[in-house]
Amino acid sequence: KQIGGGAAGFKLFRAGPKTNKTELVLFTRQLSTMVSAGLALLEAIDVLGEQADSPGLKATCERLGSDLRGGSDLSSAMETCPKAFSPLYVSMVRAGEASGQMDVILERLADYLESSQALQREIRSAMTYPVISLVLVLGITAFLMLGVVPTFRQVFDGLGSELPALTAFVLGVSEWMKNNWMIWVGGLFGSIFGLVTFRKTKAGIATFDRLSLKAPIFGPICRKVALARFSRTFATLVRSGVPIMGALEIVAET
Repeated sequence: KQIGGGAAGFKLFRAGPKTNKTELVLFTRQLSTMVSAGLALLEAIDVLGEQADSPGLKATCERLGSDLRGGSDLSSAMETCPKAFSPLYVSMVRAGEASGQMDVILERLADYLESSQALQREIRSAMTYPVISLVLVLGITAFLMLGVVPTFRQVFDGLGSELPALTAFVLGVSEWMKNNWMIWVGGLFGSIFGLVTFRKTKAGIATFDRLSLKAPIFGPICRKVALARFSRTFATLVRSGVPIMGALEIVAET
């Protein structure tokens, strides 16, 4: 059954198909090239749908083509695929339709998406070393507490002398971890699951963002990343003809 851009579509399909960021960048760049060459939007999207390798992008192109044949404009058709096209993407396409500069807007949008991907790659590379270091430290600590420290208890017991408070504490923690490994392992995974679930709530997002901005090492990086994303997104929207108030609302959502 054909699913249009209106409210008549089934609720189950309103979210539309999903594409990953790499596919979206390639789709935008190719669509920009085809429109600049004088190809009609519908024909360009049909060609991209035929060339798509992933089921998500193919389904997205089919949805867009179906809506365009039904008389919908491109921005309204893209609104029926929120998992593929963000509000920023849709607003820039709408600005291109209003100004008659769709090829220019698509080119700017492709440049923006490529820059955003490059920034994300830089962030991942910058965060990789600290994360790996933290995992190694925790793993080595667990190995020492479970495998090495318990071997010293027999030595200390043979001495028959009273142990310093810190040594006795470390030995006690090691023995507890060894005897109750199911408890602390379950608690660890439960805490991770709870934090991930809390991170998806409004209060969790605000709390994590506040902590990330104030973190000793990662705070300055997070602030610079946020400012870079804000500046690039806001500048791209304003250059594309989106009103300032509307651009600020879109930036706040993204």
